[in-house]
This record gives sequence, C-alpha cells and structure tokens, in this order.
Amino acid sequence: MAYRDLEVGRARDRERFARRTAEWRAAGLCARCGQRPPAPGRGVCEPCGEQRRVAGRARYAQGRGQFRFATRWRAVCEGAGPGRPRLHDLRRAHASHAVMSGENPPPVGKLLGHRRHGATAGYVHLADDHLVEAAERIGSLVDEATMSRRW
Repeated sequence: MAYRDLEVGRARDRERFARRTAEWRAAGLCARCGQRPPAPGRGVCEPCGEQRRVAGRARYAQGRGQFRFATRWRAVCEGAGPGRPRLHDLRRAHASHAVMSGENPPPVGKLLGHRRHGATAGYVHLADDHLVEAAERIGSLVDEATMSRRW
C-alpha cells in the first residue's frame, strides 16, 4: 500500500502489525505467522523460530565477526610479513594460476572484466617451470616438423 506521507504510512503499518500480533497472541497462535501454536516458553512456533535463527546466522556471516572479509584480509596482511599484500595481488594470482592450470587467457580475461587480451597478458605471470615446459613442447613440435620434411 502506497502512502503520500511516508511517515504516516509507516505509523499505520506499525499499528496494524501490532494489532495483528496482539490478536494472534490472544488466540494462542504464533506471533510471526499466526498459523501454529507457539513453542513452549516462546512467542513463535518452531518453524518460525528456526527461520529466525537461520536469518540471524546469515546476517552474522554477511558482515560481522570472523566471516567479515575485512577481518580475514587483515589477518592475511599481518601474517604475510614484510611487504604488505594488496587485494589487487589476488587478481594477478588468480589469473596466473588459471592460465598455468591450462585455461585459455581470453576466458580468464572475461572473468576479470578485461575488454582486451593485452590487459590479461599483463596480469598473467607464469612460473619458470611452465615456461620451460612450453619451450620443450615447442621445441619438440619444431623437431617433428623438420624431421618430417626432407631437405
């Protein structure tokens, strides 16, 4: 229901909610859903209580306590020693590991939000053993090509 005066509308909604909740409690029903009797010693039924607990855990996980990203990142930075890591370093590491595990650079660039392949190429830093493997593969291809041709 839309109200012209927002404060008046909120006040009416609060009154209606309080009236409805009082009616349900007087009838011996759950104060939240009004369908089932409340659990012993509680104002809400068992399913509504479980929904409330799950919602509370989700709120905790989204922005508070040990699940908060800033808290975790601070712990990573403290454990890293000298040379504070940056969040941007994770993007580079992600791209490098994806390419070294065999993923093609264009899809990796799309995941990172790059429009040009050159931007992804600047992100990717290959380990030396991957470079050696690539050089050996290319060398074997060249050997096969030169051996198959008779000069």
